[in-house]
Amino acid sequence: MTFMPSISFANDYRDSIVMNRVWTYHQNLMQDVSDFTPNSYLVFTMDVKRRNALMWLIPTLYSIAKGDRQYVGEIYGKLLAGNQGHFDPIFQVKSGTIPHLRRPIPDLFNNLSPNIYGELLYGGRLLSPFHRSNRHYYKYRIYYGTDSIAVISFTPRIDNTQLVAGEAEVYMRTGSIKLLRFKGEYDMLKFRVITTMNPDSPYELPVTSNTEAKFKFMGNAINADFTTVNYCPQTLPDSIRDRASIRLMEKVRPFPLNPFQDSIYKNHYAEQLLLQEMLTGDTMSNTRKQAEKVRHFVWDVLGDHMVNSTGFRSGNTTMRVSPLLNPLYMSYSTRKGLSYKLRGSLYYNRNNKPFLALEPRLGYTFKLRQFYYTLPLTITYDYDHDGMTGIIWGNGNRTSNGALAESFRNRIGGDSIALPEFRDEYVTIYNHIGILNWVSLTTGLNYHLRKALGERELMHQAGLPVAYRSFAPFLTIHLTPWKKGPVLTTNYERSIMKVLGANLQYERWEFDASYKRSIKSMRILNLRAGAGFYTHRSTDYFVDFTNFHDNNLPTGWDDDWSGQFQLVDSRWYNESNYYIRGHVSYDSPLLALSWLPWVGRFIETECLYFSALSIERARGYFELGYGLKNRYFSTAIFASFLNTNYNAIEAKFTFELFRRW
Repeated sequence: MTFMPSISFANDYRDSIVMNRVWTYHQNLMQDVSDFTPNSYLVFTMDVKRRNALMWLIPTLYSIAKGDRQYVGEIYGKLLAGNQGHFDPIFQVKSGTIPHLRRPIPDLFNNLSPNIYGELLYGGRLLSPFHRSNRHYYKYRIYYGTDSIAVISFTPRIDNTQLVAGEAEVYMRTGSIKLLRFKGEYDMLKFRVITTMNPDSPYELPVTSNTEAKFKFMGNAINADFTTVNYCPQTLPDSIRDRASIRLMEKVRPFPLNPFQDSIYKNHYAEQLLLQEMLTGDTMSNTRKQAEKVRHFVWDVLGDHMVNSTGFRSGNTTMRVSPLLNPLYMSYSTRKGLSYKLRGSLYYNRNNKPFLALEPRLGYTFKLRQFYYTLPLTITYDYDHDGMTGIIWGNGNRTSNGALAESFRNRIGGDSIALPEFRDEYVTIYNHIGILNWVSLTTGLNYHLRKALGERELMHQAGLPVAYRSFAPFLTIHLTPWKKGPVLTTNYERSIMKVLGANLQYERWEFDASYKRSIKSMRILNLRAGAGFYTHRSTDYFVDFTNFHDNNLPTGWDDDWSGQFQLVDSRWYNESNYYIRGHVSYDSPLLALSWLPWVGRFIETECLYFSALSIERARGYFELGYGLKNRYFSTAIFASFLNTNYNAIEAKFTFELFRRW
């Protein structure tokens, strides 16, 4: 078949018709996939070309950092239709030669069937050239051969890892894609993909997809090959989940393994049999046998848990703990310094639905020398009405209070004496239930305990308590009257004196509105506004707002940077009778610096921030910020202004390297 190039796309009417048919194909002919659960089979090989000690520290690659250099694996399961044409895999049967049947680069396993007609080729990344909203980022050229097939070549207008280059064979009459080839680079991986589609299928899911990926990092090199086959005939019961069984895999495998894959299996099982005979036979001394068992425990158990997420699943219970040594859980800001975080989760399911969830978050700031913790426990009792009850135990920033410090110095009579900082611990018990489709209620109790960390004798001499306690029931009303509109909340809280030693009395109201709109091509607009005030306060000492507080344990780009103040002193949060605030942030994958040569190709997302605040001591406070994220890190710089005068500047830094791994 010979293809002749067309003239420029912008000036050719025929080219425009073909491209419009491609862009509208999924809207005109695709069917609802909500009840579509096809069977899927994946076979992959990994060839470790080079490796060194640094591979031990790369998340999920620890299991192949030593031993064999060639691995094979298979996964069989189902696909559940997700959002915007993306399918979520359910792994039912697995087999392979990787120790513990780990899945190196798990994000790659979840994104092996591209959503060709969607806005994003894979979940959350790579702008598809065949979605109309992304057409400004690509150049197209069409080649015509027969009356029915055309080849569309596409290249990015800028060199960026969110874009791909390749070609597609397209049926001109319908705009459906027959075959797609593309290449790109994302998250330390260079890849080539070949995908075939079924033009007679009413679904966007590819029939087959082959991905060749190459990974290179600090002297380490891995070549990987993944082949996915969808619409497989064998259907397994839903009760089978994540089962390791080579025998069952042999029964459901849709086609035989190739000689290379088969040889890896045979060599692996031969080595395992030989090792087992050595450990149980007389050819190895007892000392060597013991040393081999110790080596296995140190490498496969302790070492694995240090650099990889640890977890287990038994029946209805699932537990997971983040790696102990992982730069992803470290961050830096000029105000708080270096911070380290650790996360865990414990889930118990009932009837395949989440029933109990414990999700602790721990952290330590080296500059402030403070340990943070948040321990939330949630029990879901009504799935139809989002009914849940729970308890949260945690702590906040060590802080002081301006009014309390002034009273302390006046009573002691020494201006040079500093008021000690107070440690804040809190417990929240709550119940949430949906009343209507757009109305839900949260009721509960808040308890705060603030204890002085020093100078307690001086506090007694000044006639001031060394501990301040508050106990208050609260009511929060959540309103979502518009399907895609803002979320509105109203919060009322009133303290009760002397319960659990409470010595703070107050009544507080808060109102909040938040709106997140996903715009085309991965752009996101975040808007938030709120206000709070006290109708009664028995003292100016230590009272808290629910929606106006400091976030001690942010987790990266997707944290509360867009709904938090970055440079507000922690004391400001509880020294004002009221607050009025507003936040605007705008995320875009290709905003400004992404268009720069050399540097811009590695910038995945950029964000602009603007925040405004009015409180008693800072009635005209503003923050401006700019942030960017790439494969290595996310960073942002914020500047604050008080009454139009420059106030302070801060930088934030969080590791993003291998976050998806």
